[in-house]
Amino acid sequence: MSKVDIGKLMIGNIRLTMLFKDSYLDLLKIEKDMKAEVKKLDFSKEFYFSGKKIEFLESFKQNFFTLLVLSILKQSGIKDRKLVEYGKVIYCLRTIITCTDNIIDNENKGVLFLKTPKNPVVNNVLLLMVCQNILINTLNNLGDDKGEVARVILEKIHRVAESEGLRDEGLYREYPSPQEIVEKIHRGIGGELLQLSLWAPMEIEKSASLEKFNRGLHDIGMALQGLDDLSDMEEDLDAEKVNLGVSHLINTLSFEKNSLKLKFWISDENISGEFRSFLSRYTKECIEKSLEGFEKLEEGGYPVSREDATILMRILFKLRGLEKLWDIGYEDRQK
Repeated sequence: MSKVDIGKLMIGNIRLTMLFKDSYLDLLKIEKDMKAEVKKLDFSKEFYFSGKKIEFLESFKQNFFTLLVLSILKQSGIKDRKLVEYGKVIYCLRTIITCTDNIIDNENKGVLFLKTPKNPVVNNVLLLMVCQNILINTLNNLGDDKGEVARVILEKIHRVAESEGLRDEGLYREYPSPQEIVEKIHRGIGGELLQLSLWAPMEIEKSASLEKFNRGLHDIGMALQGLDDLSDMEEDLDAEKVNLGVSHLINTLSFEKNSLKLKFWISDENISGEFRSFLSRYTKECIEKSLEGFEKLEEGGYPVSREDATILMRILFKLRGLEKLWDIGYEDRQK
């Protein structure tokens, strides 16, 4: 990712820059608290955290959405110790979702790890249970003594899991339409997943500004899930997973699934014709949807202009290795 983009954003919007830098410092406090939490366990020596302390710019790249949500909480008036407690909730949720993905995909990603047991499934289940325990205790400290907020969060996680479970092509007689994918799958694994981090403070604080921010996060999450599908078309085809981009090619443009040669098309330096038009329309829709989300954040009082949001989206495209798609979508968007 070019430091020019981040530099331009920082120079152009000091308030936003300070929010992100303060949130970076809060994240360091959250990580310190999480280390203190696991030290309470008899097997605490088995835990390790990903990497060493990283500077702000690197954290901005690696933890953008965590920093975004923390900055939203700070902008809504939540400060100091309470903000760190909500940050621990976010950290635990992030780890729980990642551990679940690790079990499904047989991977070992995340920010918190266990040296043993060596069995990856058992390892991730144990990590998940540890984070669930910290999550429940933290919510209790925040005032959820009856467990109502924990119940709501569990219901939201179930909704995300349901949506993820609908990605198997074998569940459908025909390839699902783009509208069906957006409504039944992307709302869960995109929009509602990104909103998940705000549910605890929304339920506890009863803040009108947080509700506006929550609607903005939904739109941003939907846009980025659309982009993820676009970058994962070939991978999802091979794995027989439902994909929004593939659905557009099949149901909107009448391509035959067995004739799709996505690796050739996407790697072509001179993308042209009908496939370029498809990429342009699809990417443009994702950009516009994300900017609508940032506009809702601005309406709630978050200091981000449309120009700032455009820079942020260009950064996110680059982080996902989608510079070419940004050039195609943004270039055509200006016409």
